[in-house]
Amino acid sequence: MERGTPQPFEAVIDKVRSLGSRLRMSETVFPVRELLPMLERYAIEHQRHVGPATWVVDLFLDLGVAHESLYAVLEAMYYTDEAPFHGSNRRYIAHDLLYLLDNWFHETVRLGGMVFGSDIVAERVSETLLLLQQGGGITPEQLEMAHTLRSRIDELLR
Repeated sequence: MERGTPQPFEAVIDKVRSLGSRLRMSETVFPVRELLPMLERYAIEHQRHVGPATWVVDLFLDLGVAHESLYAVLEAMYYTDEAPFHGSNRRYIAHDLLYLLDNWFHETVRLGGMVFGSDIVAERVSETLLLLQQGGGITPEQLEMAHTLRSRIDELLR
């Protein structure tokens, strides 16, 4: 590729940002529940190992999509085990899910509020992390990240 020519994933990011801005992030015409899985699928099928591993999640966070909204979609994607996110490819969703939860945890701690906004959500996140740990298919680094994050959440819930 020529210097200055954006990578395909960068062009996608620019287009999604533009659309999100023009459509004022209206859930009716900019449905995150549909766009996030679509972009995750694109990333794994066409842009694997190109650019930052978390570019899809980072894009939605940059657009101001709530962590909880992204969590709901990624969690559902992980549990439904649909193509192309089945078998060993589940680790890509697990990675993004862990990245999002870690980011969300640090954001709520930094802001001084209740971790994940409420004890109920924090408990749900802790359960998700436990299931990720027990489910296998995640790397040793992801396993350690899930364990550490879950321990920190559990300490705060006591």
